[in-house]
Amino acid sequence: MASTGETTTSEGGGAPLPKRQPGWVKPAKRYGPIVVVLALIGAAVLVFGGGGGDGDDEAATDGASASEEELVASGPMTWQKAELEGETDSIEWGASCDTETGKLKLVSVYAPPCVEPFEGDNGGATSPGVEATAQDYHPEWLMGPNLFMDTSLFARQTDMEQWKNGFGISFVSARGALETDGAFRIWDWAYGGPPPNSNANVLNAGMLLTVFPGIQLAGPELTPETFRDGLYRYPPSGGGPTQAAVSRGDHGVWPDADFGASDDATIVWFDPTVRGPDEVGNEGVGLYRYANGAQRYTLGEFPDTVEAAGLFDDASSVTIFEEVPAEDDTPDYPPPE
Repeated sequence: MASTGETTTSEGGGAPLPKRQPGWVKPAKRYGPIVVVLALIGAAVLVFGGGGGDGDDEAATDGASASEEELVASGPMTWQKAELEGETDSIEWGASCDTETGKLKLVSVYAPPCVEPFEGDNGGATSPGVEATAQDYHPEWLMGPNLFMDTSLFARQTDMEQWKNGFGISFVSARGALETDGAFRIWDWAYGGPPPNSNANVLNAGMLLTVFPGIQLAGPELTPETFRDGLYRYPPSGGGPTQAAVSRGDHGVWPDADFGASDDATIVWFDPTVRGPDEVGNEGVGLYRYANGAQRYTLGEFPDTVEAAGLFDDASSVTIFEEVPAEDDTPDYPPPE
């Protein structure tokens, strides 16, 4: 046999035999990719992790890499900070603090540490609009997407010096006396007298008036699909000043199928000078005014000028109807037995 540095062949010719690989090749193939990945991770840490000179190390102590003791010391006066400073007995922690554990009296393993009650002026707003008033800034406030902000109950919680300039459109309808309005009217009709929990009945009425018609119109076989179809079958209803128009599906109100039920809206602004009950019967000052006698509009029907909209025209507006409007009245049925 003849031997060369590259291959070994038989004397008769034949195919060359593979050369013998050095001993390091097999481990390199096996562990090389892991080494490369680790090297890339190390490089990323150096580049993005701030691993540099002394300045980088100083910055790290001010951020996420600060020690627990440094974080406690740089924060408000918590129980841990007081322990570090030997001041736990000299601070009045308040009735909500368990001084045995240094945590709030909360039945949870996640109860947060006690913090010394704050007294003084932190310079921040305490309700919507307060800081604007402090700076003598009185803009107009446009009501955008909201949850209950278009009710007098919630609007009274704002800085009314600011919210007197608040206006917009509302899906919430105007109202009459409490016993004639929505859930209260149904409860009084069925049981006689006001409901035991005014807030709960206001919030639950819409849900109940969705669930039961869907079940009623679903047919004998109740499935998610038949429930949906039952809601679609419900004919468009309402549309008067105190009863919003409601429907689901395709009834020609919206360009596409409507899943949200609300079909119309009214124009409102807040008047901080009017006295009367809010939506759950609380007497107080500040009510929404409904423009043009609480007229409601569907898509494409809204007035295109301030004058036509009746915006800020007290004379043509209404806050609370003294009587149920004729278009919102219902037959006087005997109560259920």
